[in-house]
Amino acid sequence: MNVFSEYFDSLQGDVLLRHLNKISIIGDDPFTMQDLKRSIESFSSVNDVDIHNYSVNKTSFYTRQELKATKSLDSFQWFLSSWLKDIKAKVVNKRCVVVGLVRN
Repeated sequence: MNVFSEYFDSLQGDVLLRHLNKISIIGDDPFTMQDLKRSIESFSSVNDVDIHNYSVNKTSFYTRQELKATKSLDSFQWFLSSWLKDIKAKVVNKRCVVVGLVRN
């Protein structure tokens, strides 16, 4: 039986469906996962081509404008600018699950 996060309980509509899809792929709610690590060895090697292929070929909820953000790697810049914090990763079912917090 899965235990869901407070974040999961707050979701509705398409966002809830996308999160349920993630849970079905990795087998757990990423926000309740244990044993995530901060070491660089825990992270997969990902480049802009990987992100583009995932965004275009594996999902249908990104708009062209959102893909432009991926191309410019805004998320990486946010990481460098300390907008993202407490980033952790864990390999589950041959997939690297990355969880982090966005400063607001």
